[in-house]
Amino acid sequence: MRWGSAVSIMPDTDVAVAEVGSSIEGQLKGHDVDLIFVFASSAHSRSWDRIAVELTDRFPLATVLGCSAGGVIGAGREIEAAPGLSVVAASLPDVSLHTFALDDPELPDADKAAAFWSERLDLDPAQDPCFVLLPDPFTCDGGRLIAGLDLAFPGQVKIGGLASGGRSPGTHRLLLDGAVRRSGVVGVAMVGDVQVDTVVAQGCRPMGPPFVVTAAKDNVIISLDGLPALSQLQQVFSTLGEDEQERFQAGPMVGIAVHEDSSEYMISNLVGMDRAAGVLAVGATVHIGQRVRFQVLDAAVASTELDARLQACQSTPEGALLFSCLGRGARFFGLSDHDTDLFHSRLGGAAMGGFFCNGEIGPVHGRTWMHGYTSAFGLFRPRGWD
Repeated sequence: MRWGSAVSIMPDTDVAVAEVGSSIEGQLKGHDVDLIFVFASSAHSRSWDRIAVELTDRFPLATVLGCSAGGVIGAGREIEAAPGLSVVAASLPDVSLHTFALDDPELPDADKAAAFWSERLDLDPAQDPCFVLLPDPFTCDGGRLIAGLDLAFPGQVKIGGLASGGRSPGTHRLLLDGAVRRSGVVGVAMVGDVQVDTVVAQGCRPMGPPFVVTAAKDNVIISLDGLPALSQLQQVFSTLGEDEQERFQAGPMVGIAVHEDSSEYMISNLVGMDRAAGVLAVGATVHIGQRVRFQVLDAAVASTELDARLQACQSTPEGALLFSCLGRGARFFGLSDHDTDLFHSRLGGAAMGGFFCNGEIGPVHGRTWMHGYTSAFGLFRPRGWD
């Protein structure tokens, strides 16, 4: 197994593709290129057909997968405020690749998910596949997607991010080999001599006590501990200092406990409130009996958490993908390349690339979640088969 990562800030698409392509050829010289991930900023939004053609022409044996991005990551850099094209490539001997492209109406209901995905991918859970998923946030129900895959392949790793860089349906791009799509999801399942470890690090600290959801519908929290959800939030907010109140107003977040006995929370956006009804809307489905806790964004906490999780990794990867929230990066940490620098300081010089997402996909306690203000790493290494 061998990985390479390259990034270009050239605004001309042909020049940028040539630059990253030449770099990848040098890094993987003497090895077949089997899989390519490509992420491109809005400077290249009108050139996806050329990106597809030029990469498939240059690497004719490779599966090519990618999406548009609000910012790209590669070769040790995080490109947020400039044109960016990132390519991560891998030589994967003894690994089979099972790709798919779907529109939202094709996603199965829960009772049909296991049969649908096994047939669609020609895979069995016993083969222990790992998945990389790139959905469009406007036209694909990411929660339904990952819930169905978890039912079909329980315990197997699913990692990825929601395409970004656009503002309305049809403005994002998804790429699978030579086909450019404007909706749905593209993805790949990897089977064989590959293992994916994950690091999921969030960027919040809790404020106020935890509450139990006592009434909810879909993503709307109606009551917490038997009282209107909004009044509980107002009570917590009133106890905060002025600085904390400003932080919360700038990025209101809610943590949802990953299971009943866990002190670990999956972070979701607080997306709205109805003052008349006293309810709160969050960016995830909520169920009665779940524990939730209001959260405030904190760069120092985010840095410490990521550092600790990277230090806890048991082995050094050959390659890595990073799916990071658009809300992180230089504006959040006050300096460029924060997450990539921390990654390389703890795990060495493994080739790593990715993009800034509209939502991050990654596992916590064996279940796949859609995250916010999170960095989700997929760390790739061989299983060590003969």
